[in-house]
Amino acid sequence: MVTMDNSNTTYDCVRIATDTIQGFEVREASTCHFRENCAFYANPTTRKFPEKEIFVVRTEHLWDDVIVLEQALRIVSRAVANNSSDSG
Repeated sequence: MVTMDNSNTTYDCVRIATDTIQGFEVREASTCHFRENCAFYANPTTRKFPEKEIFVVRTEHLWDDVIVLEQALRIVSRAVANNSSDSG
């Protein structure tokens, strides 16, 4: 919980962030444009496939994040290949 203004109002920042990223309206924060963007992309992705993992590539750390993501995907790819060759 964090106090975000001089009114001594306390906000649950984790809930605000989670709701915003999922595209839900957050009345405590002025995030309309960001929320609309998240809602647009949430419908065909996280709402359609809620069990899937989410990977984030941050623009300020683009190259480092892409390298880490590529390494993770190679590990997953090898595991899938090993499992399919074991069952065949």
